[in-house]
Amino acid sequence: MRAIVRDIYGDADVLHLADMPKPTIKPQEVLVRVHAAGVDRGAWHAMTGLPLIARLGFGLRRPRNRIPGLDLAGVVEAVGAEVTDFKPGDEVFGEGSSSWAEYARAKPHRLLHKPPHLTFPQAAVIPTSGATALHMLLLPTALGSSSPSSTAAGPRSPSSTTHGPDSPSPTTHGPDSPSPTTHGPDSPSSTAHGSGSPSSTGPGSPSSTVHGLGSASRVPQPPGSTPPSANDHDSSSSEAEEPGVGPWAVGGTASAGSGREVLVIGAGGGVGSFAVLLAKANGDVVTAVCSTGKVEAVRGFGAARVIDYTREPLTGSYDLIVDIAGNRSLSQLRGLLKPRGVLSIAGGEQGGRFFGGLERNLKALSVSPFLKQTLRAPIVIAKRDDLAALTSIRSPLQRTYPLEEASNAMHSLATGQIAGKVALTL
Repeated sequence: MRAIVRDIYGDADVLHLADMPKPTIKPQEVLVRVHAAGVDRGAWHAMTGLPLIARLGFGLRRPRNRIPGLDLAGVVEAVGAEVTDFKPGDEVFGEGSSSWAEYARAKPHRLLHKPPHLTFPQAAVIPTSGATALHMLLLPTALGSSSPSSTAAGPRSPSSTTHGPDSPSPTTHGPDSPSPTTHGPDSPSSTAHGSGSPSSTGPGSPSSTVHGLGSASRVPQPPGSTPPSANDHDSSSSEAEEPGVGPWAVGGTASAGSGREVLVIGAGGGVGSFAVLLAKANGDVVTAVCSTGKVEAVRGFGAARVIDYTREPLTGSYDLIVDIAGNRSLSQLRGLLKPRGVLSIAGGEQGGRFFGGLERNLKALSVSPFLKQTLRAPIVIAKRDDLAALTSIRSPLQRTYPLEEASNAMHSLATGQIAGKVALTL
């Protein structure tokens, strides 16, 4: 099979196309023929082997797993003897192993049937970034709650503590390991369908209601985005959208919004774009921070106010701050929080080669128990209930690349050329 591989750590030039053996599956695994694969910051960490501490998982001297990739969307090719949720021919999306290839293995509980309203590339970019944003925003689906009121829970409520379903150990994410941002135990599949999603029920189907996400009107598509087309290799892309449901809209039967004041720093990236979309859908008042070139795209995601950090300072007082940029001190961020506000940190992109800024996460977790404010650095592995909740929004896909141009896709991501998400197509 065709696959993108790398044999050493380095920049995007280490990625190349190669012929690799088709993976074999265990009794509790699913083999997916990949139609599209997500590209995220975690893939960059796995490619470069940075920060160095991440090589404990990636491989000390060279990559332990030659094929990168975590997020995927495709068609089930085969199922293990113990798998009952899926069958060959099912269209699915979720997280797998080594997804930058024609075939990839996946665990059933990390897959979901793909709704017809999502193309394969749109679905492929959802899992890691979308689930991370869900958990960072403290939305009920991410916390395994079915109570709408828990969305607006105060920072000292059980849903926003530093311990519990969110693991306190910070790490660096990548295609070969969990993302640097949140994870909890498997939550009940009391999750979501959005406009245009299938009505069938059962394991792996996004059929129940998402609580805590308010419906939103159509939001303009950001400039330069890649609309679904036949080039996406998606057999379902010809499905007609429901009237009034745009690529950034949220549908479904959801509770009223919470009205929190939310600041999203790094709103032009993958996690940030999902955070703005989800917070807006939840009824929060969103202030988004990004660079000049991404202002219009971020405004299109639904932010009430967009701050260009190259031109103006961060101001205001917020109930919740989601910081994905990773280059501001805890004291600066806490100064923008209300007295009992919540700070959610995703990874660290600044700092030395060894820790890469993750020491900020460790500090946040160590001091949080002694503060009125709550500081979190959660770790996420997308599960089925997260995926189902995320089908109620159209993913912020901005551009697709064919598999053989993976190095170009990674370069565009690493240099900040993309506002939103990037996918590889096969």
